[in-house]
Amino acid sequence: MYCCGPYGAWEEDTPGIEFERHLCELYEPGGKPASANLYPQGVLASMTMMEAVKRALEAVGYEKLNREAVKKYGYDTMTGAGAFDTEGLSGPVDFDPVYHKGLRSLRIWRIKDGKLQVITDWLPAPMIEIPPPSK
Repeated sequence: MYCCGPYGAWEEDTPGIEFERHLCELYEPGGKPASANLYPQGVLASMTMMEAVKRALEAVGYEKLNREAVKKYGYDTMTGAGAFDTEGLSGPVDFDPVYHKGLRSLRIWRIKDGKLQVITDWLPAPMIEIPPPSK
C-alpha cells in the first residue's frame, strides 16, 4: 500500500523527528503521540512560530517586536531560499504572498510488512483550487 503525507515518519532518524520523539517522551503517556498526524502538526506550528519570532527579534530587537514585525521579518522571510528548514519534521516551510499554508511538499511512503518505508524525498505539492459546490 502507498500513501503520502506532509510530515516525516516517526521511525526516521532526523533531527526534527528526534525532537518530536523527545517531546513525546516528556509529555505523552507511553512516549508515543495519541495522533500520528496532529502531534507533528502541533510541533511544526510551534517551531514555525518560534522561528518567525526569532527572525523578527534579530531584525528589530525586543523593544520594537510586535505582530507586524513578526509577519514582515518572520513569516514573510520564510520563502524561497529563506524557507524554514524543519530538519526532517516536514519539508521546508515556505510561505508566499498568495499561498499562506507554509507546507508545499509531501513525500510518498510504502507500507510493507507493517513497516513504513520512505519512497521519495520531499516533492512539490501545488495548491489545488477546489471550486465551491454547485447549487
